[in-house]
Formats: sequence, structure tokens, C-alpha cells
Amino acid sequence: MDDYNELMRSDVLIIQKKGCEMYQRNRQEGDDSGRVQYPTYGILGILNVGSHIFVILIIERRVVAKMPSGDFVYRITGVEFIPFDKNILNYLHMPQEIVKYVDGIKKILQEQGFYYSYHADITSSQQR
Repeated sequence: MDDYNELMRSDVLIIQKKGCEMYQRNRQEGDDSGRVQYPTYGILGILNVGSHIFVILIIERRVVAKMPSGDFVYRITGVEFIPFDKNILNYLHMPQEIVKYVDGIKKILQEQGFYYSYHADITSSQQR
């Protein structure tokens, strides 16, 4: 496991739906009880689906390459959609048309080969 993963284990990202706030803090006693938690390797983005706003988290990945710089390239293998609707913890409790749409997007993100790196520019095809 790389040093970045070890660093991320000690931090917690809090998403408070009431005020639409997100903040990071050190892990505290009690963080493991009474809350929805996901192992998170990154935020893929924010998406509006049928007037419902979701934060998309990368929750599973695998290393596919190591760049000459030492940076790793990861393939996204799991994502989770977190609804910003008050009182809804899981998108599966939303209307069926929203669930189908979100499931379709999740399938594409998890199976079509989306890649990322924390530090290396993998969008450029030019050699340096």
C-alpha cells in the first residue's frame, strides 16, 4: 500500500446534507457508529439526476500502472452515489426511474475502464 493510502486512513471527510457542507478532519472515537461510511479514494464529481444531486465517490480501484515518476495509475472498479436529498441515505430508496438511471451510470463507470492518478497527468498523449 502506498503512503497516500496510509495518510487517507487517518482523515475523515464529513458531508453534512443540511447545510451542503463538506469538510475533512482527523478520525474521532464514535466515527464508526451511526453513520453511513464508505472507503473513499476520491470524489469523482457531482451529478444532477432528475433534480436530485449526488456526490460520486470512488470506493474501489486497482493499480494498473506505475509511471516513471513513481506515481500510480488506478482503474476505477467501484463507485457510490451519495444523494444530497435530506433524509435519504441511499439512492436505492429513491423513485425507481432514478435508481435505474444511477445504476446505469455506475455500470459504465465501473466496467468501461475509467482511470485516474493523484499526481500524474494521464490525459496527455505527448511524451516528455
